[in-house]
Amino acid sequence: GKFKVIRKGGANHISTLYKVEMPWPLFFSTSGLAVHYSHEFARLPNSGSHGCVGTRDMATQKWLWNHSPIGTPVIVFDKAPI
Repeated sequence: GKFKVIRKGGANHISTLYKVEMPWPLFFSTSGLAVHYSHEFARLPNSGSHGCVGTRDMATQKWLWNHSPIGTPVIVFDKAPI
């Protein structure tokens, strides 16, 4: 789907639904979906998300956060494009 960054959380953001740390999230839906880092994503290679887009590297997530102002397009694929 095609979305846009609609808000950004900070370094200490906690998911209100799952009560887990989500540092530097980039929210792209009003239902709370975001591009975000998770310690679980980094620790467990096959871990999944509950609809969010997970990154496995904190430095990469912070870079994305720093370079993605509100309104930045977010394109979500079911699978990586070929």
